Amino acid sequence: MKWLILIAMLALVACSDDDNATPQDNNRGVRDMGSDTGPNNVNNLNNVNNLNNVNNINNDADMGVDMEMETCRTLAPADRVRKLVVAKPYADNGMERPEWAVYNVSQQGDLTDSGETFNMGVATMGEVKFTPDGEWGFAPQKDGSVGVFRISGSGIPEVFNPRFTGEFYTSSVEMAPDGSALYIIETGFRNVGGAIHRVNIDCKTGELTYDGVFAEAKLAKGISFLSDGRAVVAARDILDDETPADVHIVDFFDATRLSSAPVFTDDMQIVVSLAVSPDERFAFLGDANFFGMNRLGVASISGDTVASAQVIEDVPDPQDIVVSPFNDVVLVLSSMDDSIRVFDLDPQAAQPLTYRGPLQASSATLLPGNAVMIERGALNGTVFVTENTSIRTLEFGGNGMVTDVAETSTGDSLTGIPGAIGIQP
Repeated sequence: MKWLILIAMLALVACSDDDNATPQDNNRGVRDMGSDTGPNNVNNLNNVNNLNNVNNINNDADMGVDMEMETCRTLAPADRVRKLVVAKPYADNGMERPEWAVYNVSQQGDLTDSGETFNMGVATMGEVKFTPDGEWGFAPQKDGSVGVFRISGSGIPEVFNPRFTGEFYTSSVEMAPDGSALYIIETGFRNVGGAIHRVNIDCKTGELTYDGVFAEAKLAKGISFLSDGRAVVAARDILDDETPADVHIVDFFDATRLSSAPVFTDDMQIVVSLAVSPDERFAFLGDANFFGMNRLGVASISGDTVASAQVIEDVPDPQDIVVSPFNDVVLVLSSMDDSIRVFDLDPQAAQPLTYRGPLQASSATLLPGNAVMIERGALNGTVFVTENTSIRTLEFGGNGMVTDVAETSTGDSLTGIPGAIGIQP
C-alpha cells in the first residue's frame, strides 16, 4: 500500500533524531504432475541432491494435529541454524530496488545478519514460502511475478529466476504440504482473472512447470492447508458456487469445494489475512474494509463443514494473523495504528476469542507488517515480525504466554525498511 510507504518515511524522520530507529495416487492434496513445458522454467541446476524421499511430516505443536503425508522432499532437522530472508525494497532516495538480505537464526533463536544479499525483484510486503526441505524459496513480487531462489547446503542464496511469470498475476503464494507444487493466488474478480493457479515443482531438480488454473475464485486471499490435504481458503467465492461467502473448505486432491460460509453479516468486508488454529477447529480472517470498522472474524471447522462463529469489531487493519502452536493465543498485526493485538483463545468456547490488549513490548511496535513462525523443534512458536526498520522476535510459551524477546535493526534509513519475509521450515 502506497500509504504505508509514506507512513514509514515519516516514522523514520520522527525516530532518527532520538535513537536511529532501527502424484501420489493415495495422497490427498497432490495431483499428477504435468509434463508440459511451462514459461520461465528454472533450468541448468547443478549439484542438486536427490530429494525424492518419502517421509512423514509431524506437527510438533503440543495441541497440533499429526500430519502424515507423503512428501517428495525430506524435512531438514528441526533444530539447526535456519535462514531468514527479507526484502529490502527501498533505496536511500525512496526509489524501489530488488535487494534481499539473508539472516541467520541460531538454534537458540538469535537473529543475526549473515551479510549475504541477492537481487531478485521488488517485494514490499508478503510472505516467502519454502519447500519442506528449506532448499527452494518463492517470493510474491510487486510486479505480479514470483522470485525463485535456492539456498544450498552452504547457506549461500542462488537466484534461479528473478521473475517467474505466466498466465497469472501473483498476489501471494502457498506451498503444497509435500513440496510438489506452488499455489499462486491471483486476487481479483473472476472475470478479470481471479483464481488460484498451480505450478508444479520437480522433486529432484526444482524445475517449475505451470499447470494452469486450479480453481477460479473471486477475491481469494489465503490458503491454509489442513493435515489431510484439504485446505481452508479465504475468498468471496470459489470453484462451482458463486454464492457470496468468506471462507471455504476445499479438497485440493480433486479441486472440490466441500463447504462455504459467510463470516461477516454484511457485504463490506475486504479479507486481507487468514490463519487456522493448530487443532484445526477455527479459522481467523482479518477484514480491512474501507467502508466501516475493520474486524476480526472467526469460523468454526467441523469435519468438512465451516460456519461463522464470532466477529470482533474495531480491529484496525488486521494485516496479518499468527496463532500460537499451543492453541491459546492469537496475535493480530496492524500497521495502521502501530499495534500487535493479543487475543486469548479458548478452543472449547463457541466464541473462542477474547481481547487481552496490546502486546507488552520492550519498545514501540512501529508499522508491524508481516510475520513468520517456526513450527518445529526447540524454537516451535518463535515468531519474526517486520516493523519500521527492524525485525522483532516474539515467543509463544504456552499457558497464554507471549514474550517480546528481541528487536533486530535492519538499518537506520529508507534502505532499512523491510518488505516480504520468509523463514526455512
